[in-house]
Amino acid sequence: MKTAVVLNGLLDGSYWTARLAGKDPIEEVCRKASNLSSKNGVFVLLKKNAPETLAKRFHGCTVIRVADASVRNVLALLSRECRSYGNIVYWYADAPLLDLETARRMVVQHREELAEYTRGEGFPEGLVPEVLRVGVLPKLESLVSDYAGIGRNSIFETLSKRINTFDIETCFSSEDMRLRRIELLTSSRRTRLLVERVAERAGFECGFEDIRRLLHEQPETFRSLPSYVEIEITRETSSGSVYSPLPAIQRPSGSMPYDGFKTALDRVLDFTGGVHLALSLYGDPLMHADIRRIVEYAVGCRDVELILETDGTRFLPEFSDWIYGLGAPNLHIIFEVDAVSEAVYRRVRNADLNTIERNIRYLLDKGMTHVYVQMVRMDSNEEELLQFFERWDKEAEGAIIQKYSTYLGALPERSSADLLPLERSPCWHLQRDLVVFSDGKIPRCRQDINGRVLLGDLFSEPLFEIWQKGEPFFISHCRGRYDEYCKSCDEWFTFNF
Repeated sequence: MKTAVVLNGLLDGSYWTARLAGKDPIEEVCRKASNLSSKNGVFVLLKKNAPETLAKRFHGCTVIRVADASVRNVLALLSRECRSYGNIVYWYADAPLLDLETARRMVVQHREELAEYTRGEGFPEGLVPEVLRVGVLPKLESLVSDYAGIGRNSIFETLSKRINTFDIETCFSSEDMRLRRIELLTSSRRTRLLVERVAERAGFECGFEDIRRLLHEQPETFRSLPSYVEIEITRETSSGSVYSPLPAIQRPSGSMPYDGFKTALDRVLDFTGGVHLALSLYGDPLMHADIRRIVEYAVGCRDVELILETDGTRFLPEFSDWIYGLGAPNLHIIFEVDAVSEAVYRRVRNADLNTIERNIRYLLDKGMTHVYVQMVRMDSNEEELLQFFERWDKEAEGAIIQKYSTYLGALPERSSADLLPLERSPCWHLQRDLVVFSDGKIPRCRQDINGRVLLGDLFSEPLFEIWQKGEPFFISHCRGRYDEYCKSCDEWFTFNF
């Protein structure tokens, strides 16, 4: 039974096509693909308008130009182009570190078990392929109900709609790395840097065990660039809450002017290439006088996923109309509600719950997507946790249950449950987050509300140098060493993006 390899090259940007660690990553991908396929059995999907110079770099591959990159159309293309093959090994063209040994093992497992679909479990993304029987493609095509574009998880998500009707095999890693959230892909600046570091230290031929060893021996290798950035455009709030650290902040108050915000975001993007951007740290972003201009600028940046976290007091129908009219798919809104009943709400916030809920439902009724409702879990609202989740998980895109924080002892302990893992790991926030105060100062993390440990000033220092100043703290965590602040912190296991 012949095996085809399909490389998905329907990728944006140019990061994945540039030379990497002294080699051509596309050449590495093609070489590994030829090791897994039957003769002349490597196919690459490229956008219809992709440069011919790019197509020529896929030596020995059959290039398929794709005009319609919807899941349905791509499945139909694969079914037609690979009809003379028995199985397909499928992965993305921005994954030059594919583990050949594991991939071969997956192909053997797939054949021996007569599977229709085989996947890896517990591996970093980009390290193993998917394997599927060609004959299952029409079946998958029939399950697609819309015209959404093909994504990295599209095949499994489509199959999952009728998962019990497919013969599925799973290849498990020797250590589950899903919680590490390691992406060994070259299509973004952040993940490309990871691939480059791994390739330089372990080579392009490295496998899962090499990466596992590297993670434990040199964990700083996997601290790439910040992926979640919080900018304090204002410290004002309209309702306040018992879990707000604002009363404990001793820094001079102030808002970041619109021009300052533009400069800050531009410098962040110049450094990272793309981020999840949250406004406004400890305050409510809708309190900023130029919030509309700020939102417009941020959602207009292609590589920004903007998060507006608000108590909802100022999210009036007129503002909802404006937000909806932006038509911004990269805008995410989180309403801080924290309760179901008026009585419990009054324990947490100084506002009218009915008004807040009306504001939320007005926005939802317009058909707005990416709207979430959040509760900070505390002893004062624990009784409504389940009811809150059941209500808003149905009405909004999802309900978020957030952990309570004392901000290194600045607030009294109000936690209703001990959520700490049994074993401590290096802090996620030191590894992936960046916080910018309204004056441009950058603290070590968001728990340091008064900037006791400052890394630098975004407006006067290169962000690369500021970010590097945070690495020694992360390395200390990797070695099990914590200073007086980190030792008392219980936020190290929480995760944003």
